[in-house]
Amino acid sequence: DKAEEKLKAALKTQPSNPLVLGELGRFELARNNRSGARKLLRRSLKMALEQKHHAAAVSAYLALVAANSKPPDNSRRLVMGRRFARLKKYGHALGIMGGAFKPDTEMEGLDLLLYEIAELFAGPLKDSGRAAAAYNLLRELFPHSPRSLDAEYQLRKLHAAGKA
Repeated sequence: DKAEEKLKAALKTQPSNPLVLGELGRFELARNNRSGARKLLRRSLKMALEQKHHAAAVSAYLALVAANSKPPDNSRRLVMGRRFARLKKYGHALGIMGGAFKPDTEMEGLDLLLYEIAELFAGPLKDSGRAAAAYNLLRELFPHSPRSLDAEYQLRKLHAAGKA
């Protein structure tokens, strides 16, 4: 009861604080109030993204997944994937962005997600084979996307370096 009182008091004085919103959301989740938890955690995620508070955004996203919230749209996946990548949590980044590639999925933004995935493989993960595969898939699935031209350029760089 005291924890709830303190969190609600903190929320009154700091209604835009993503950490307070997130903690209150996790508290509601522990009380098995999934609906209330999702509402608070979505606000926490929104505030964290707006304030560029990476750790709070990651925390809110993971708590939302635990609360069985509906999956994010592709633009949110892109933002969250980039946040995880900045924190060097590449597995999480790939999981979030790759989760968009399912049957009957929203097509808007898939080219950007695929390009970001390829960039992670080409850059920090240093996996040229998977990077080349992702770039090629992007060119095949989205030939009219501006990202397709970027993928072509990156493939040429990989070939020139003898990595593809």
